[in-house]
Amino acid sequence: MYCPYHESQRRIVSHSIGVCSECIRGGSIEIANQTHKRLRLRDKLVSTIPSNGEIVCGECGNHCRISEGDVGYCNFRTVKNGKIINRFSERSVVSWYFDSLPTNCVADWVCPVTKDREIGSGRQRLKNLAVFYGSCNSDCLFCQNTSYRTMMAKGAPLMTAQELADIADDYTACVCYFGGDPACNPEHSVKTSKLLNESRPITVCYETNGNISKKWLSVITEVIESTGGTFKFDLKALTP
Repeated sequence: MYCPYHESQRRIVSHSIGVCSECIRGGSIEIANQTHKRLRLRDKLVSTIPSNGEIVCGECGNHCRISEGDVGYCNFRTVKNGKIINRFSERSVVSWYFDSLPTNCVADWVCPVTKDREIGSGRQRLKNLAVFYGSCNSDCLFCQNTSYRTMMAKGAPLMTAQELADIADDYTACVCYFGGDPACNPEHSVKTSKLLNESRPITVCYETNGNISKKWLSVITEVIESTGGTFKFDLKALTP
């Protein structure tokens, strides 16, 4: 379709947003906002970042202000008796799979695992534990991993940090947290990382939008640095 406000210029725009970037910058951003709200409500998710509640959640960079009994933008936290709690106790909404190394990691060119360790030579190949969190504090309309939205709404599958760490075997060389976004799951991912490294060295990497709370940023950074991992940031928008 074409932008209705620039018909003569025939500017191609996405059907879901309905206007061009110039119109959004010029004051039509509410059209885009309404699209976000409509799609999130369709998926049974909180439509906007809560901003009117009495309790501030400090677990990610959104800092949702949540009222008693309501849930945050990540659909993972709620307020009970005036305190922020995880809806699923010590469990997180998460799935996982193994990737044989070397894999298609964007940090492959600086990866200490593929550069410094033997990954072949006729024996079983080392592998990466890929951890997909089913919650996110962004709402990209053209996300390539939209399955996280269904996981958020269902609150499943669920795993504790110990259950996730137990998946690793002797050939697991590294773990990468993505999703969704690990920014919504800092405590769970940090605990999993420490459990993984109790008996053998496992490199820890994060792939994130960077919207991490200051409460957790230094903690996560320490885990990554101590295991020789990388911080991979997905830039969600870019303008001149």
